[in-house]
Amino acid sequence: MGEPDQRALWMSGPQVSFASRLLQLKTRLRECRELHEECKTTNTIMPTRLVEITRTSDFSVRLVNSNDLEAGLIKYTALSHCWGTIDDGPPKTTMRNFKAPADQIPWNDLPQTFRDAIKVTNALDMRYIWIDSLCIIQDDEKDWQREAARMAGVFGGSDLIIAAADSYNSHVGLFLDSIAPPSIHFKENDSSIRMVRFSPATFNRLSSTFLNDRGWVFQELLLSKRKVQFGQDQLY
Repeated sequence: MGEPDQRALWMSGPQVSFASRLLQLKTRLRECRELHEECKTTNTIMPTRLVEITRTSDFSVRLVNSNDLEAGLIKYTALSHCWGTIDDGPPKTTMRNFKAPADQIPWNDLPQTFRDAIKVTNALDMRYIWIDSLCIIQDDEKDWQREAARMAGVFGGSDLIIAAADSYNSHVGLFLDSIAPPSIHFKENDSSIRMVRFSPATFNRLSSTFLNDRGWVFQELLLSKRKVQFGQDQLY
């Protein structure tokens, strides 16, 4: 490799928008669906409830009962995320606020991580997402026990797990628009300029995120056919 260029050695990375990465994400998803035989299995165990996404000019979301949907034909994503503390935890479905059929959930009442995950699901042309705090009635012991027993089917049956890897609570978001790692420029012997981008070791970086530091996440990621982990600097 040649000598460092005679300009500022370190350059902060440019902002990378989610829109610019969406095509690659769609391509990887399509390739997995079409080419990976072990990922083509259809799970007929549906979660009891899903969040249904409708997009006109704005997003509209509501809880729906999966009994009203065709099992095995519905593609849905599942959100893997850190809840945070009692004070900054996510909104929950409780016996007090649960309605069937459910009313629309006000968009502004949803924390940033939920909104980002819904945007990703919609961008990938899917209409349903499973979010634990919304799809399980949190203070109903029977409902919680029943849904907890289905957890393997919920994550195994999802078309994609959206993992909020660097979010310590539901308000941080998925970092849809991130900053690329810094780079350094080198001048080659032929006077051309080369750029090397520095990025932390992927495995070490990913294993040390807030989400992957939690033991219960292991089963979620192990059971999934496909997953995308949203970090501060890139997708994994």
